[in-house]
Amino acid sequence: MKKIFILLLTVIVSLTMISCDSKDGKKEDKDKSKNYKIGVLLEEGNIYNEKILISLNKGKEDFNIAYEAAICAEEGEYESGIEKFAEENFSLIIGASQASRWSIEKMAIKYPNTKFLIIDSVIDGDNIQSIIFKENEGAYLLGIIAGMSSSTNEIAFVGGKDIHLINQLEIGFVSGVNSVNKEAGAKLINKENVEYLNSFIDVNKAYRITKQLLDSNCDIIYSSSGGASLGVYTCVNEKKEEGEDILIVGENIENEDLKTEFKGLNLASVEKKIDNVIYSALEEIAKNEFTTGVIYEMGIVNEGIDVINGKNVIINNEIVNKLNETKKNVINGNIVVPNNYEELQKQRTKKKE
Repeated sequence: MKKIFILLLTVIVSLTMISCDSKDGKKEDKDKSKNYKIGVLLEEGNIYNEKILISLNKGKEDFNIAYEAAICAEEGEYESGIEKFAEENFSLIIGASQASRWSIEKMAIKYPNTKFLIIDSVIDGDNIQSIIFKENEGAYLLGIIAGMSSSTNEIAFVGGKDIHLINQLEIGFVSGVNSVNKEAGAKLINKENVEYLNSFIDVNKAYRITKQLLDSNCDIIYSSSGGASLGVYTCVNEKKEEGEDILIVGENIENEDLKTEFKGLNLASVEKKIDNVIYSALEEIAKNEFTTGVIYEMGIVNEGIDVINGKNVIINNEIVNKLNETKKNVINGNIVVPNNYEELQKQRTKKKE
């Protein structure tokens, strides 16, 4: 699937794309007076690549900023791409995913006069701007959708590795479920329906755990298990073929295309507005307003996080209205989404009081 995606992506952007090991392919800037050039490091197979490239093309049209994009799979490719862009005095080098983190951290020291933007990671450096997303806020919205959609009041969370990022998704999701469905929320808070695989690739374990959860009457699964999600999808699809109404939230909507029969299994997914971040960076470069040595968090308040509906599933108006109301309450400060287990427990206690 990754190979097919990369092939299609290459065709779409063949006129503006270079590979990491390419020695030529420099693009001509339409606005000779400004001569802004942006270098972008894309992670091979990243689902956001197409949106990023669309955003780059829009920025190119709107601000006359030339760009070169490099698809990288290994750390050495990131470093060679950065070296090429830096030696050619590019105005900004963007690492569009956390996969470029270590290479940028290393190469930013080597090229202190070059500006860098890293997405999905934080790097301490005077010439680096870091962007991270409040994914717990997106997961909170998914929790509302799941809590209002469940007919059994049994909702599960299946994580890959027990690490900070996945914990953030769990915490936000559980809080969202609990805000609209106390019965389902209590079981998640008590970890009754929370499972970690300790792996992002163990498809068989994901299948077995999902089956156990579905046999316990769970009808919505939040899956954040990377490649192991194939096991989640397979198990849910089998239940669907048996006539049971089971849905998945959390995994990227594009995963429906892993197999044709998986279409219609996704209820909703978190959407990180990486394309907006890229476009804003180009605008700031064009206006000479791009700042480094800073960290920005993108969440509901600054429209950096949202949810996207499944391709073949309709979310009813009651849920849509609740989501819109929740976003307003997050923006005005009436709702603060927890980002650790202690805050989650405090919210639960406060709601009981």
